[in-house]
Amino acid sequence: MMSSESSSLQTASGDAAASKGKVSFFQANKSLIQISVLSGCGVACTLAFEKARVFDPSVIQDQMDFSRFVMLKMFLTAVTTGLVSMSALSIIPATKQKFMIARDAFVGPLKCKGILSSAIGGALLGMGMTISGTCPGMVFVQIGGGVSNAVYTLAGGFAGVLVYGLVEPFIRSAIRPAQPAKHHWMDHYLGMNFASVALPLAVVIGSVVAAVEYYVPWSTEVVTSNTGNFLTVPSWSPIVSGMMIGLAQVPLVLTVDDTLGSTTAYRTILAQLIPNSLSKKLLSYFHGIQNNMDSWWQVIYLGSIMITAYVSASLSHNYNSVQGVSIPSSLIGGFLLLFGSRLASGCTSGHGLSGLALLKVLSFVNVPAIFAGAMGLQFIRNLL
Repeated sequence: MMSSESSSLQTASGDAAASKGKVSFFQANKSLIQISVLSGCGVACTLAFEKARVFDPSVIQDQMDFSRFVMLKMFLTAVTTGLVSMSALSIIPATKQKFMIARDAFVGPLKCKGILSSAIGGALLGMGMTISGTCPGMVFVQIGGGVSNAVYTLAGGFAGVLVYGLVEPFIRSAIRPAQPAKHHWMDHYLGMNFASVALPLAVVIGSVVAAVEYYVPWSTEVVTSNTGNFLTVPSWSPIVSGMMIGLAQVPLVLTVDDTLGSTTAYRTILAQLIPNSLSKKLLSYFHGIQNNMDSWWQVIYLGSIMITAYVSASLSHNYNSVQGVSIPSSLIGGFLLLFGSRLASGCTSGHGLSGLALLKVLSFVNVPAIFAGAMGLQFIRNLL
C-alpha cells in the first residue's frame, strides 16, 4: 500500500508535469495565436479605414484645408478610444503588467530621439501626406483597394527608408539629445497615475469629435447608402471606424506586447534584401534585424490589411474606383512619408494613434508637427 508521503509526492509531481504541459502548449502555439490576432486586427482596421473612406487621397488632402473632416473624426475617435482602452489595461491587475511591457517597447526606439527629430520628422511626414494623399500604413489599404499609383507611393516609401538608413549615423550624432529625457510619459511628468490623465483627456478629445460631427455630419461628406449590409455599403461613420481602430490596441498589447504601428515593417523587409556584409559595413541601420515576431509582426499585420482592403472594396463595389495622385507625387510623397517617419521613429499610427493613447511626451510634439507640415503645404498648394 502506498504511503501518504509517497502519494503526496506523486500528486505534486503530476501537478508540476501538468503545469509544465500547459506552459509548453502555450509556447508551442504562441506564434499561431499572435498571427491570428494580428490578422484579425488587420481585418478590423482595414474595414475601418476603407469604410471611413480615408484611403481616398482626396479625403486626406481635403482634411488639410478643412474642406472635409472625415479623417479628423476617425483619428480623434481612435485616440479617444485608445486612451480609454489603455486606462482599463493599466488598472486591471491581470493586464497591468502587459500594459507596462507595451509602454517599454514603445519607448525603446525613442531613447535616442528628442524634440528636434520628432518635430522635423513629423513635419516631413505631414508634407508627404499632403503630396501623396496617404500615410505609411494606409498605402497598403490603397494598394488592396486598387487606388491608382499606390504602388509608386510604396516604392517611394522604401526609397525613403533606404536613404534614411544611409544617413542615420550622421543624423543620430547631429540631433541626438544632449541628455536623456527625464520624463517619457505625460503622467510621469505631471506626477499622476495614467488613468487620471488619460480619461479626462479622452473626454476633451471626444467632445471635440462630437462638436465637429454636430456641425458637419459625416453623411454630408462621403457617399452613403441605405441599402445593403454593413460590408456592402460604401461607407460607415468615421466615429464607428475610429472606435474599431482604438479597440484594436487591446489584443495587440495582450499578445505581441506592442501597439499599432507600420513603418518598422518597411525596415524589416528591406533588411532581408540587403546582404549582411553590406549592412554591417555601410547600412548598419538594417544590420541584425531578427527573424522573429518582434520584427515581423507589423509585416503580418500590413499583409492582412492589403488582403482585407481588396475584399472589402470588392464587396462594396469600390475596387479600382478611387483616383490616386500622379506618379511623381506618389514617389515624392512616399519618400517623405517614410523618411520623416523613420526620423521621428513613428508615424500617424505609431505616434498618432499609439503614442497619444500611451501619453508619450514626444508624440505630443510629433503629431502637431505632422498636421502643421501637412496643412502648411496644402495652404501653399491652394495659393498656387
